[in-house]
Amino acid sequence: MENQSSRRLLTLFIRLLQGEKFDETSWRALAVTAESKSKRVYQRDFMIIKETLADCHDGHRLVLNGKQHQLRGQTDPRGLTYTIALAHILLASRAFTQKEVDGILGFLKANLTPATQDDYTAAIKADHNSYQPLSKRQPVLSRLVTLTNAIANYQMLTFHYRNGTTQKQRAYQAQPVALYFATYYFYVSMKVAQHDDFTLFRVDRMTSIDFSAPGDARRNADHFSLPDQRSLVHLLPMGQLTTFRFKCWLNPQNVLDQFPSAHKVAASVERNGVLIEAQAKEAGALLWLQSQGPNVQVVSPPQLIQKLKQNLAQTAALYD
Repeated sequence: MENQSSRRLLTLFIRLLQGEKFDETSWRALAVTAESKSKRVYQRDFMIIKETLADCHDGHRLVLNGKQHQLRGQTDPRGLTYTIALAHILLASRAFTQKEVDGILGFLKANLTPATQDDYTAAIKADHNSYQPLSKRQPVLSRLVTLTNAIANYQMLTFHYRNGTTQKQRAYQAQPVALYFATYYFYVSMKVAQHDDFTLFRVDRMTSIDFSAPGDARRNADHFSLPDQRSLVHLLPMGQLTTFRFKCWLNPQNVLDQFPSAHKVAASVERNGVLIEAQAKEAGALLWLQSQGPNVQVVSPPQLIQKLKQNLAQTAALYD
């Protein structure tokens, strides 16, 4: 009898934590014996839970709303907050098709308690309704599964890759070593057969991916470094690595956020600007520098200045 009572109380409490509401009729469904279904036992169960919550001071309280008992107050606040934060980041990524993003949001919701699911839906409603995937966005979730498994099992893959400029497809055989997300796209670094260096591929441009052969399970000092990669291709992974300095008349913190390895060389230059040194892939850095117009001025190296002048001259010629 004591075990049955303990089981009933524990089940009742867990289901209350999950957001369920209980009146005397629904409570009776938990009782096993006729004696345990009495009005006295019903009242005692909820009194025990109420007193225990008061003793624990965890923020929950048992309330009677009409004829239904329910928990109010703290209901997994961190879980709800974390899930809402993840949902907003997901929606800001624009990295998934509408069907994929709806599926992920539904998965996040399913891991919340029933009592917090409505709060979650309301919190992300405006962001969800305004979600805009990138143009011609391709499904990526199944490709992520394949690549993740290949990395974990050191597998070589065969696949076709579509060039972003010419749209032509080329066949590759390569071993993926690191997968990451940056600025709207998922990227995978791969060791291409017969190549010494690592090659970066955009996941949404990969097609016909299949396992081909066991890869190299060795991990040594020459292995690809994802932290280094992130610090160098925060903008666009294009061109050769270069270190450059530029005067800046923008908010310094916003600029430093664009270049994770950047730092201020001089805290003050003319017109209340700052001098910043950064390291990035050259072509990607040029695109960003050009987009800032007169708010930045490159001062070194000379070859980067020359390329910037040429690009600006070619751009100006388009409007002659």
